[in-house]
Amino acid sequence: MKSAIAENAQSASAMAGFMHGLMESEAVERALGVSSSTLARLERKSNFPPALKLGRRNFYSRRAVERWIAERTGEKGGEP
Repeated sequence: MKSAIAENAQSASAMAGFMHGLMESEAVERALGVSSSTLARLERKSNFPPALKLGRRNFYSRRAVERWIAERTGEKGGEP
């Protein structure tokens, strides 16, 4: 039987891995050079990757954002 400490450490490790694949909305705004209202408009009016809302914060899939940027710049980007 696992101890509570071991279970918490495993949960924290899994969460860190999950969060590594996500970008906060502010990071996406900086990467694109747009404001929060422009990011919201991109999400509503184009095929921009949808946000994942966790609590009061919005996160975006890092792979999906990189792929979206690559499609618009003609570069190969993101992971396969």
